[in-house]
This record gives sequence, C-alpha cells and structure tokens, in this order.
Amino acid sequence: MKILLCCLLLFAPGCVKPKGPDPAAVLAAVYSSQPAKAQQAMDALLQRSPKDPLAYNWRGRIRVDRLDFRGAFDDFSRALELDRNLAVAWYNRGNVRIDMGDYLGALRDLEVAYGLDPKLAGAVYSAGMAKLGMEDYAGAREAFRMALKDEPGLSQALWRMGDSLSGMGEMEDAVGFYDKALEARPGAFSVLLARARTQRNMLDYAAAAEDYTRVIELAPNLALGYFERAQVYDDSMRSQAAIQDLDAAVRLAPTYPELYQARGHANYHAGRNAEAVADWERAIRMRPGYAADLRAYIGYARGKMGKRR
Repeated sequence: MKILLCCLLLFAPGCVKPKGPDPAAVLAAVYSSQPAKAQQAMDALLQRSPKDPLAYNWRGRIRVDRLDFRGAFDDFSRALELDRNLAVAWYNRGNVRIDMGDYLGALRDLEVAYGLDPKLAGAVYSAGMAKLGMEDYAGAREAFRMALKDEPGLSQALWRMGDSLSGMGEMEDAVGFYDKALEARPGAFSVLLARARTQRNMLDYAAAAEDYTRVIELAPNLALGYFERAQVYDDSMRSQAAIQDLDAAVRLAPTYPELYQARGHANYHAGRNAEAVADWERAIRMRPGYAADLRAYIGYARGKMGKRR
C-alpha cells in the first residue's frame, strides 16, 4: 500500500477542506468550542441538504470530537453511500475504525482513500497506527519510516516509531526515537511514559525512575506515575520508596485493586508481612480473580509471621 503522510494528528482541523453547501455554517460548526451546538448546526444543515455527502463527512468529524465513534462511522458511511469517490470520507472512516479497534477495516479504507487521492493528509501515519494496533510492529515501523522520510521532525511519528521498535524488542533504538520525539516536543507526557516503560524493560532503573518522576511532575494527581515508578523501585530493591509511591497512588485512586496487589508485594519484599497480607486480601475482595495468584503469597507471608512468633 503506497501512502503518503503530511500531518501529525488524526482528524486534525484544516487537514482537508472540502467545500460544503454552506461553507460558513460548516466551518462555524466544526471549529466551534461547543461540540453539542456544532452538531446541532450540522443537523440543521443536513435537513436543508439531506443528500450532501460532504455535510455527512463534516458531521462525522464533529462526532469524532465528541467521542461518538459509532455515530461518526455511520455518518462517514452515509457520505460514501452518496459519493463512493469522496476520498476524505474513506480516510476519516479509516481513522474512526482505528478508534473502534477495527484495524483491518481501517487499512482497507485508508488504501481506498489513497487510491482516490494520493495527496490525502495523514494516510501513512494512520496506516502505521492501525498496524500498531494489530501488533504488526514490523509493518508499523515501515509505515512510520515512510512518514518520517517525508517529514523527519514529526514528533508523533517519532514517538510511534519508538513504540514499534519497542514492540520488536529493539529497546535501545526505541529509546533513541523517544529522545528525538522529546527534542521536538519537550515534556510530552505520553512519550516520557513510553520511554520510562522501555527503560524499565531494559533494566535501566535509574533512567526509568527519572522519567517517571517527570511524569509525576506533569500529572501529580494521576495515580499512574506513582504506580509505575513504584514498580521500578520494587524491581531495584527499593521497597520503602515503592511503598511510599503506592501509598500516594492509593490515596489518589483507592478503588483500584492493582494498587493493593502491588503494595502487597512491596510490603512483602520489605519484610512487612502483616501489611502484605492485608493488602493482598483487600485486592482479592475487590477483584476475586486475583485469588488464584495471591493465595500462595498470603500463605508464604503468614508462614513467616508464624515463625517470628
């Protein structure tokens, strides 16, 4: 599939600007800061022009912004029923298929879009995202390589190239692309998170902890950063630091059993067997499926508690 890329973001405003039956109304709707009112405007436009494929395409764009992927899919499909040669609707439907997890369908739609309009923005990047969703890391790498050939500084493609390489086990190369992505967009949360995870897999715990610290600084009220940094600390035998991070994570997200499970392990490694048992039992109460794995650990911890008596 020969596809070219010229923009970073899926559905980025301004990537494609077809002329509608009422351009002023279309643009006012799409660029409105109030999506509900924008959709109302497009509904009214479709009442006046019920067989206009471009109007359905624009309303689909608005529905994507509202995370109404099924409604968007239906609008793009209706646009294609009215005009099978409307490349932008094939492209947009391909992207919404990615959001819905239909990666093969997305690749088919994107291929048709490119065949109709080889200059259509975003197709290579979108194809790479579909392949990444399929865990076809080699295919994703090739798509992002093509994207970067045209635009070497595209931070989104640099980031996703790192994800592709990480999925292939090429960790050092992945970190190199994350570094480039962060040069293009310093402090990008998702890239820092991806680099931290890759560095943990490389057993570079110091670098991973440093990136997780930056993640926490960017989102101090999000439990994720504390949770994942705690796992790095626990892996590197810093159990007390792990417990402190997991205490913070539990305060932020007390209903997540994963946090109690992880804190149980950190407590166990720190020799705090009673606290470990309490955390694991709470995790099981919250998610009974954990019992199969945690009952053995609880038995070990209780055994150690009994020996100390």
